[in-house]
Amino acid sequence: MSDAIVKGLAGAYTVGWEQDGITMRIDRLREDSRYAVRGEGLVSYMGQHVHQARYDLTSTTSRKSFSVQCGERHPGPDWNSFIEEASLIVLEKFRTGEPVIDFGDFVPEEQAQFLVYPLLLQGEPNLLFGPGGSGKSYVAAYLASLVSYANDGDEKVQGMAVTPGRVLYLDYETSPEEIYARMQSIRNGMGLDQPLNVQYQFLTAPVDVEIEKIQRTVVEEEIDLVVVDSVGYACGGEPEVPANAINYYTALRTLKCTSLSIGHIAKDIKATTPFGTVYWLNGARSVWEVVKTQEAESHRFHVGLIHRKINNDTLKAPLSFELQFGEQELSFTRQAISMVPDADSKLPLSDRIMAIIQIHGPRSVNELAEALDARTNTISRSLQRSPRFLLMMGGGPDENRWAIRPDGPALEEPNTTALPPAPKAAGASPFNMEAWQDGQDDVANI
Repeated sequence: MSDAIVKGLAGAYTVGWEQDGITMRIDRLREDSRYAVRGEGLVSYMGQHVHQARYDLTSTTSRKSFSVQCGERHPGPDWNSFIEEASLIVLEKFRTGEPVIDFGDFVPEEQAQFLVYPLLLQGEPNLLFGPGGSGKSYVAAYLASLVSYANDGDEKVQGMAVTPGRVLYLDYETSPEEIYARMQSIRNGMGLDQPLNVQYQFLTAPVDVEIEKIQRTVVEEEIDLVVVDSVGYACGGEPEVPANAINYYTALRTLKCTSLSIGHIAKDIKATTPFGTVYWLNGARSVWEVVKTQEAESHRFHVGLIHRKINNDTLKAPLSFELQFGEQELSFTRQAISMVPDADSKLPLSDRIMAIIQIHGPRSVNELAEALDARTNTISRSLQRSPRFLLMMGGGPDENRWAIRPDGPALEEPNTTALPPAPKAAGASPFNMEAWQDGQDDVANI
């Protein structure tokens, strides 16, 4: 009898003896008022089904009866020993739960902080939210595709570092045909020819009700990313009720892998948080808002992603993509956030100033005020408070220009094509970029 290998999550476990060719899955565990623990056991031998039944893991008689049934179907292995060991292992894990960790001896596992930088925190619940039709599901499918097709942890796609993994897509809104066609078109747009590497499940019952089935899939398929589309249908009730959001995130936590949930806001509300209770925001470790711009009868549209929340890190710079629909293909192209006016207007003023300067070069306060339709004193306060900007002194107030600090953080790497020129304030003197670059030693830092 070889050593047992155990895989599992709370409520779903697989015990295997590789050299003996035996695997036993035990799930749907329940403990009654007399502390009897019953579960559903499924045994296979050399890849062939042996026996499946619900039995009492705490009962000698029940374990023996299960072993006898296995022996009658496949004589040879010492089924009493295998069933006994599997039952005791699972029973201990079920009753013990997560172990207590002594931080004095604790060595954290090394892993990437992001599954897809900067959009998906590794091993944590992530949330995309926006109004209906804003492209949230397309973005989620694109991220799932990046993870499933990545070859190694160093791969970068459009400036985003991607860690490879296996994906499970939980669909509460559409059909397998629609999700398949969507992901197939994304694959074609990426210029790939390998088959889709995504597990799909059509669901109607809430996540916390289906969690044991989901746990089983996560364990058996070694899933790294679970996508839930969408939380309004997956939470099992009204999104405004705190208990529904808490139960949802509690269930996701048992999966111990990265998750991406898709949420909504009402179209007529200029909100910056998901629709429903505040626990949708609190329960996710990283939250991105999705904003869309599209012209009528156009085969392309633009989505902006604004980072609204992250735990234990700084908010990331906004991102934007152009989605181009072709014949059986859908391509994603990074672009400047200014290509999505509705997203650009939702950014903090300092981010909007930074985008203007990054694209068009150093600007005066008057030029920035005109470009952003803001008061000059408001612009001045934002410039002086932010550590990201520095002032280049000119011959007078109208000749002073603000630029981005060379050692400061960049907003994003924009695509400057198709961008209109920044408005020039009336009476402003022309700014000589070459002269400024030659005289950087005289720059005054503020």
